[in-house]
Amino acid sequence: AAYLEGMLRHGSNIMFFPEGSRSRNGKLLQPKVGMLGMLLEPILSGTIEDAYIVPISIYYDKVMETRTYVTELLGAKKSTESLGYVISQAQHLLATRRMRYGNIHVRSGTGFSARAYIERQIS
Repeated sequence: AAYLEGMLRHGSNIMFFPEGSRSRNGKLLQPKVGMLGMLLEPILSGTIEDAYIVPISIYYDKVMETRTYVTELLGAKKSTESLGYVISQAQHLLATRRMRYGNIHVRSGTGFSARAYIERQIS
């Protein structure tokens, strides 16, 4: 929390994913509020004047892990994503770099003041 507060104090941009993980089917996951709480705490305590929040969505046309995703939909347990798993996926992508996975879409929502949001919720 102190590190995040220091970054806010210095005007750094901070990016985090409220869901804590990505969704392979495009549905929003239940948010994990820990990081958001650490962002709002310095504002509530008056240490930081404000933070500007800009929601961003990043999604792509094709699920790269189609085979494993389908087996999970059929009831198989999701395998743990370890460092070895990430390396093997990177090797797979490099070996099949000519394959087309569709477009990546990045959408930006309307930004808002965290302080103004808090004040609206309190009143």
